[in-house]
Amino acid sequence: MTPLVEDGLRHGQIAAEIQALREGRDALRPYFAGLKAALLERRLELLTQDATRWDARIKQLGEQRDNARIEQGKLEGALRENGGDRLQQLAAAIQQHEAEKQQRQEKADAYTTLLTRIGEAAPGDEAAFMTQRSTIGEHAEALRTSIADHDTQINEDGYALRRGQEEHKALSDEIDSLARRKAISMRPRYASATHCAPPCPSPRKTCPLPVN
Repeated sequence: MTPLVEDGLRHGQIAAEIQALREGRDALRPYFAGLKAALLERRLELLTQDATRWDARIKQLGEQRDNARIEQGKLEGALRENGGDRLQQLAAAIQQHEAEKQQRQEKADAYTTLLTRIGEAAPGDEAAFMTQRSTIGEHAEALRTSIADHDTQINEDGYALRRGQEEHKALSDEIDSLARRKAISMRPRYASATHCAPPCPSPRKTCPLPVN
Protein backbone atom coordinates (compact mmCIF):
# COMPACT_ATOMS: atom_id res chain seq x y z
CA MET A 1 0.00 0.00 0.00
CA THR A 2 2.92 2.36 0.65
CA PRO A 3 3.92 2.80 -3.05
CA LEU A 4 0.33 3.48 -4.01
CA VAL A 5 -0.01 6.10 -1.30
CA GLU A 6 3.25 7.71 -2.42
CA ASP A 7 2.09 7.77 -6.03
CA GLY A 8 -1.12 9.41 -4.95
CA LEU A 9 0.74 12.04 -3.01
CA ARG A 10 3.12 12.61 -5.93
CA HIS A 11 0.16 12.99 -8.29
CA GLY A 12 -1.39 15.51 -5.97
CA GLN A 13 1.79 17.54 -5.84
CA ILE A 14 2.16 17.49 -9.64
CA ALA A 15 -1.45 18.54 -10.10
CA ALA A 16 -0.92 21.39 -7.63
CA GLU A 17 2.20 22.52 -9.52
CA ILE A 18 0.32 22.37 -12.84
CA GLN A 19 -2.48 24.43 -11.40
CA ALA A 20 -0.01 26.97 -10.05
CA LEU A 21 1.68 27.22 -13.43
CA ARG A 22 -1.69 27.74 -15.12
CA GLU A 23 -2.62 30.45 -12.68
CA GLY A 24 0.78 32.10 -13.23
CA ARG A 25 0.32 31.92 -16.99
CA ASP A 26 -3.12 33.43 -16.77
CA ALA A 27 -1.77 36.18 -14.56
CA LEU A 28 0.93 37.11 -17.13
CA ARG A 29 -1.56 38.44 -19.69
CA PRO A 30 -3.03 41.18 -17.48
CA TYR A 31 0.45 41.90 -16.14
CA PHE A 32 1.91 42.55 -19.61
CA ALA A 33 -1.26 44.36 -20.61
CA GLY A 34 -0.74 46.65 -17.65
CA LEU A 35 2.88 47.27 -18.64
CA LYS A 36 1.83 48.02 -22.22
CA ALA A 37 -0.86 50.39 -21.02
CA ALA A 38 1.67 52.17 -18.83
CA LEU A 39 4.08 52.50 -21.77
CA LEU A 40 1.32 53.82 -24.01
CA GLU A 41 0.28 56.32 -21.39
CA ARG A 42 3.89 57.47 -21.10
CA ARG A 43 4.16 57.76 -24.88
CA LEU A 44 0.92 59.72 -25.00
CA GLU A 45 2.19 61.99 -22.26
CA LEU A 46 5.41 62.67 -24.20
CA LEU A 47 3.49 63.33 -27.41
CA THR A 48 1.22 65.71 -25.57
CA GLN A 49 4.25 67.55 -24.23
CA ASP A 50 5.73 67.75 -27.76
CA ALA A 51 2.44 69.04 -29.13
CA THR A 52 2.32 71.66 -26.39
CA ARG A 53 5.87 72.78 -27.20
CA TRP A 54 5.12 72.96 -30.94
CA ASP A 55 1.95 74.94 -30.28
CA ALA A 56 3.97 77.38 -28.22
CA ARG A 57 6.61 77.56 -30.96
CA ILE A 58 3.97 78.15 -33.64
CA LYS A 59 2.40 80.86 -31.53
CA GLN A 60 5.79 82.48 -31.01
CA LEU A 61 6.59 82.38 -34.74
CA GLY A 62 3.18 83.83 -35.53
CA GLU A 63 3.81 86.69 -33.14
CA GLN A 64 7.23 87.26 -34.68
CA ARG A 65 5.68 87.30 -38.16
CA ASP A 66 3.04 89.81 -37.08
CA ASN A 67 5.70 91.97 -35.44
CA ALA A 68 7.85 91.76 -38.57
CA ARG A 69 4.91 92.86 -40.73
CA ILE A 70 4.24 95.77 -38.41
CA GLU A 71 7.91 96.74 -38.55
CA GLN A 72 7.91 96.42 -42.33
CA GLY A 73 4.91 98.71 -42.54
CA LYS A 74 6.63 101.25 -40.33
CA LEU A 75 9.78 101.10 -42.46
CA GLU A 76 7.83 101.48 -45.68
CA GLY A 77 5.97 104.46 -44.22
CA ALA A 78 9.23 106.01 -43.08
CA LEU A 79 10.75 105.37 -46.51
CA ARG A 80 7.85 107.08 -48.25
CA GLU A 81 8.04 110.01 -45.84
CA ASN A 82 11.77 110.38 -46.48
CA GLY A 83 11.65 110.30 -50.29
CA GLY A 84 11.14 106.61 -50.94
CA ASP A 85 8.93 107.32 -53.96
CA ARG A 86 11.67 109.50 -55.39
CA LEU A 87 14.19 106.68 -54.94
CA GLN A 88 11.90 104.30 -56.80
CA GLN A 89 11.51 106.85 -59.58
CA LEU A 90 15.28 107.25 -59.77
CA ALA A 91 15.74 103.48 -59.95
CA ALA A 92 13.20 103.27 -62.80
CA ALA A 93 14.90 106.18 -64.60
CA ILE A 94 18.31 104.53 -64.23
CA GLN A 95 16.95 101.30 -65.67
CA GLN A 96 15.41 103.19 -68.60
CA HIS A 97 18.68 105.02 -69.26
CA GLU A 98 20.56 101.73 -69.22
CA ALA A 99 18.16 100.31 -71.82
CA GLU A 100 18.55 103.41 -74.00
CA LYS A 101 22.32 103.20 -73.64
CA GLN A 102 22.24 99.59 -74.79
CA GLN A 103 20.12 100.52 -77.80
CA ARG A 104 22.46 103.39 -78.73
CA GLN A 105 25.45 101.07 -78.44
CA GLU A 106 23.80 98.55 -80.75
CA LYS A 107 23.06 101.31 -83.27
CA ALA A 108 26.66 102.55 -83.02
CA ASP A 109 27.98 99.04 -83.66
CA ALA A 110 25.69 98.66 -86.68
CA TYR A 111 26.81 102.10 -87.97
CA THR A 112 30.48 101.13 -87.57
CA THR A 113 29.86 97.92 -89.51
CA LEU A 114 28.25 99.86 -92.36
CA LEU A 115 31.16 102.33 -92.40
CA THR A 116 33.59 99.43 -92.67
CA ARG A 117 31.69 98.06 -95.66
CA ILE A 118 31.97 101.36 -97.55
CA GLY A 119 35.60 101.89 -96.53
CA GLU A 120 35.01 104.69 -94.03
CA ALA A 121 36.44 105.04 -90.51
CA ALA A 122 34.37 105.76 -87.42
CA PRO A 123 34.31 109.50 -86.53
CA GLY A 124 36.13 110.65 -83.41
CA ASP A 125 33.76 113.41 -82.31
CA GLU A 126 30.40 114.95 -83.05
CA ALA A 127 31.74 117.44 -85.61
CA ALA A 128 33.46 114.66 -87.56
CA PHE A 129 30.27 112.62 -87.36
CA MET A 130 28.16 115.46 -88.81
CA THR A 131 30.70 116.07 -91.59
CA GLN A 132 30.86 112.37 -92.42
CA ARG A 133 27.09 112.11 -92.34
CA SER A 134 26.76 115.00 -94.78
CA THR A 135 29.40 113.53 -97.09
CA ILE A 136 27.81 110.10 -97.05
CA GLY A 137 24.43 111.69 -97.71
CA GLU A 138 25.82 113.47 -100.78
CA HIS A 139 27.38 110.22 -102.03
CA ALA A 140 24.13 108.40 -101.44
CA GLU A 141 22.18 111.03 -103.36
CA ALA A 142 24.67 110.83 -106.22
CA LEU A 143 24.34 107.04 -106.26
CA ARG A 144 20.56 107.28 -106.29
CA THR A 145 20.74 109.74 -109.21
CA SER A 146 23.16 107.46 -111.06
CA ILE A 147 20.94 104.44 -110.45
CA ALA A 148 17.93 106.39 -111.71
CA ASP A 149 19.88 107.40 -114.85
CA HIS A 150 20.93 103.80 -115.44
CA ASP A 151 17.34 102.65 -115.02
CA THR A 152 16.19 105.27 -117.52
CA GLN A 153 18.93 104.22 -119.97
CA ILE A 154 18.01 100.56 -119.51
CA ASN A 155 14.37 101.35 -120.22
CA GLU A 156 15.31 103.36 -123.32
CA ASP A 157 17.63 100.60 -124.56
CA GLY A 158 14.93 98.05 -123.94
CA TYR A 159 12.42 100.14 -125.89
CA ALA A 160 14.90 100.58 -128.74
CA LEU A 161 15.60 96.84 -128.72
CA ARG A 162 11.92 96.02 -128.93
CA ARG A 163 11.46 98.55 -131.78
CA GLY A 164 14.44 97.02 -133.61
CA GLN A 165 13.03 93.52 -133.13
CA GLU A 166 9.66 94.65 -134.39
CA GLU A 167 11.21 96.37 -137.45
CA HIS A 168 13.39 93.32 -138.11
CA LYS A 169 10.35 91.07 -137.95
CA ALA A 170 8.38 93.38 -140.26
CA LEU A 171 11.27 93.47 -142.74
CA SER A 172 11.66 89.69 -142.59
CA ASP A 173 7.94 89.24 -143.19
CA GLU A 174 8.10 91.65 -146.14
CA ILE A 175 11.08 89.82 -147.67
CA ASP A 176 9.30 86.48 -147.25
CA SER A 177 6.17 87.93 -148.86
CA LEU A 178 8.14 89.29 -151.82
CA ALA A 179 9.89 85.94 -152.25
CA ARG A 180 6.56 84.11 -152.25
CA ARG A 181 5.04 86.55 -154.79
CA LYS A 182 8.08 86.21 -157.07
CA ALA A 183 7.91 82.43 -156.92
CA ILE A 184 4.20 82.50 -157.76
CA SER A 185 4.76 84.88 -160.71
CA MET A 186 7.56 82.67 -162.10
CA ARG A 187 5.51 79.47 -162.18
CA PRO A 188 3.34 80.27 -165.30
CA ARG A 189 6.33 81.40 -167.36
CA TYR A 190 8.30 78.30 -166.46
CA ALA A 191 5.37 76.05 -167.31
CA SER A 192 4.79 77.72 -170.73
CA ALA A 193 8.46 77.49 -171.58
CA THR A 194 8.40 73.79 -170.80
CA HIS A 195 5.43 73.05 -173.06
CA CYS A 196 6.61 75.15 -176.07
CA ALA A 197 10.26 74.11 -176.26
CA PRO A 198 11.18 71.41 -178.94
CA PRO A 199 12.52 68.11 -177.72
CA CYS A 200 16.25 67.80 -177.42
CA PRO A 201 17.85 65.54 -180.06
CA SER A 202 20.26 64.14 -177.59
CA PRO A 203 20.25 63.98 -173.78
CA ARG A 204 23.88 65.08 -173.85
CA LYS A 205 23.05 68.36 -175.56
CA THR A 206 21.57 71.28 -173.73
CA CYS A 207 18.00 72.02 -174.71
CA PRO A 208 17.63 75.65 -175.66
CA LEU A 209 14.87 77.55 -173.96
CA PRO A 210 13.07 80.33 -175.70
CA VAL A 211 14.11 83.77 -174.68
CA ASN A 212 11.26 86.19 -174.06
